[in-house]
Amino acid sequence: MYSSRRRGSDLRFWAAGTAWLVFLGRNFAFGDSYSATGYDPDQGVNNIPGIGKTTSGGYNWLQFLASTDLTQPVALYDFAVTGAVINNSVIYNSSTQPTTPTDFVQQVATWKKYFAIPGGSAIKSAEVTWKPNRALFTVWFGINDVGLETLLLEDPVDKIPRIFGTLSVLINDLYTNGARNFLFLTVPPTERTPTLRSLSTINITDYTSTLALFNEALSSFAATIPLAYPTTHVTTFDTQDIFNDILDAAASHGFSDSTSSCSSYSSISTNPNAFLPQCGWPLAEYVWYDGSHPTWRVHEILAGKVAQSMAPPAVTTEPSTTASSQMPLKSSVPVSGAVESRPRPGWKDVLLALAAAGLIISTCGPFL
Repeated sequence: MYSSRRRGSDLRFWAAGTAWLVFLGRNFAFGDSYSATGYDPDQGVNNIPGIGKTTSGGYNWLQFLASTDLTQPVALYDFAVTGAVINNSVIYNSSTQPTTPTDFVQQVATWKKYFAIPGGSAIKSAEVTWKPNRALFTVWFGINDVGLETLLLEDPVDKIPRIFGTLSVLINDLYTNGARNFLFLTVPPTERTPTLRSLSTINITDYTSTLALFNEALSSFAATIPLAYPTTHVTTFDTQDIFNDILDAAASHGFSDSTSSCSSYSSISTNPNAFLPQCGWPLAEYVWYDGSHPTWRVHEILAGKVAQSMAPPAVTTEPSTTASSQMPLKSSVPVSGAVESRPRPGWKDVLLALAAAGLIISTCGPFL
């Protein structure tokens, strides 16, 4: 289905983290359109989609990641939904937007329904089995949390404390129900998408500084998780470098167009090797599948880099599925943080506000 395009350097990227991924064996994923595959456990918990419902024109990075070792593929249960944010109630106005995509809150609720230990229906029926130290929990949000607010001409900075408050609650919830190994991805440089580059209403300087704030807060937040839960293993992958490298040196990665997309390809979802003469280049030689989403080839490169970043903890043990007594949360209700929109706060201000509100552990001090 896919042409053989991997360079020697790409193969080294794939090999580096494959053993750890294969050891884990299962990947429970949560996110937005950059991660969505169309998986619906209501249609069968082991009915895993192929291509056709991604936004890449082929496989996405999670599907590539699951097949880093074709002899021992990782089982992927992908709850990501196009358009998703971490908490709909923070981003959307329910009176003007009554119907919203399934957010992280709802994705976790669905996961618990089927896969939580010991009460998930798929666990009870033995359709799926997994152990806390043999599963990866992948979380990639923020693209819409920041981007939607910008498109609505609102300042997302004011909402970041509430976003991270929700995130902290949900990580605690996943941990309580068995999660031990986490992978977080930062927001890529979406200001370089064809869509945002075409909008004269967007202040790119403010937008990029907000992305940087979100990403720095996410990285520092992720670093606090093992302090609250000593049995957890956390990896944070910064997507900025690889996306910027692809966009800055597209030809070296095999791309012929890094600034636009061809609309004729946006209707093709099951032929990754498509070449339409009116587009000038094969789909695989475009960075962008449409105005907002990268092609499958970008996802393939991303998956290789993520695999390279994955490393096992120093000691792998079978932890308890009971939550640690070092609870980082005091409330399951996201609070509104008093963050001034001008001057724009830094990530330290965001984390201090969260710690003061009891939404993350106070021992985050060393990271401040």
